[in-house]
Amino acid sequence: MPYLIDTPTNPRSFLTNNPVIYMDARSWGWPVESLPYRDDYCKSVRDEERQRGEYERRDRQLKEIWTEELERRRSEAE
Repeated sequence: MPYLIDTPTNPRSFLTNNPVIYMDARSWGWPVESLPYRDDYCKSVRDEERQRGEYERRDRQLKEIWTEELERRRSEAE
């Protein structure tokens, strides 16, 4: 299932299929949305990202943002 995630550090939303990132982002209060698998908007975003050669880079970028936030919150909890 695709998830749309808005991060505080990036003006463009990210699209991911990773439920762990979605659940963490939601628990952190980031704007998130769960979308149907065959959603037209998701398909158009993925197609545009692939055409621009951004698909893999955007996926890595979201994982980096998520990892940094996760580490920041863990260090604050210690």
